Amino acid sequence: MEASVVDLVSDARADRLDVLLAALVATCAAEGRVEPIPPDEVAHAAIEGWIQIPTADLESVGVSLAR
Repeated sequence: MEASVVDLVSDARADRLDVLLAALVATCAAEGRVEPIPPDEVAHAAIEGWIQIPTADLESVGVSLAR
């Protein structure tokens, strides 16, 4: 099955968004600006992984939404 141009562009944009979000969350995690893992989930998170939730606003991570 062939992908349409719209599908390819959408996929590319989604990939770019994934990369941007991953970089922002990784930056916040490295700086300790994420919600802590609940104590009762630490062992589980060590095995399964954990989605870090940033506590920083975008501008403090160097992202400007101004055009």
